[in-house]
Amino acid sequence: MDAATAFFLESRDGSLRYLNLFKPAPGVPGRGLVLLVPPWLEELNRSRRMLAVGSDALRQAGFTVLWPDLFGCGDSAGDHGEARWDTWLSDLDLALERLRQEGEPDSPLWLWGLRSGALLASDFARRRELACHWLLWQPQVSGEQVLQQFLRLRLAADMSRSTRSFTDTAAMRRALQSGQAIHAAGYTVHPQLALPLAAAQLLPPRGVAGARLVWCEMASAATQTLGPASRQHLETWRAAGCQLSTVCTQGPQFWASPEVTVGRGLIDGTLRSLCAEEAFA
Repeated sequence: MDAATAFFLESRDGSLRYLNLFKPAPGVPGRGLVLLVPPWLEELNRSRRMLAVGSDALRQAGFTVLWPDLFGCGDSAGDHGEARWDTWLSDLDLALERLRQEGEPDSPLWLWGLRSGALLASDFARRRELACHWLLWQPQVSGEQVLQQFLRLRLAADMSRSTRSFTDTAAMRRALQSGQAIHAAGYTVHPQLALPLAAAQLLPPRGVAGARLVWCEMASAATQTLGPASRQHLETWRAAGCQLSTVCTQGPQFWASPEVTVGRGLIDGTLRSLCAEEAFA
């Protein structure tokens, strides 16, 4: 059972954000603070159980985890079509302030990003010049690719109709540039969310030297090794002075599965990496 405390916080504009706090039991030595940055759209809904189980496992290991529903998502205020990238960054400011109130002073801070949440976390750390460690689950490294996937969903829906709103994804991009929101797969995405997302890249922010990065992936092959693209991307972080560890395990693609699935191998590998003595040296 997940030992989480759910509550609302009021943002600067007076609207409410819903958060889940996973806090170690009294007497459990604290190991750090973890701010969970969730993915967007349907990947969030499909990942909720896995993120809850993972958060509770981290709690039991001594981490304080805070998981916010961003504006327009889950039980927080607003509709998704009203969400803006800058609003989501402000939501992370609000969550981080509360997380630091819940933990011990000078506790190491981890940003935990799943899929597109890794891109938002990276931009957040860069803009706020945040000193932190990194836990990335199946991270997407290019916001351009994330947006392209969304636009293709709209294009596929249009192709099934006799009347098509857009001829291709380039036409949708022009619509976004002109200020028009795009609707697909049950979600409306505003240009002020879509365009900053497209510009986002998972790159090491300034001052990352000495930070820890735990990069976790679900493997599709029995070799359980990272693919060439991931290894190449990790070299960018290594070159910036980041200390790397990787987790690669077989299991369900829980973020894409319509059924509720939990990958224990990913959670267990995460705990081994975060709880290793050198992670807190």
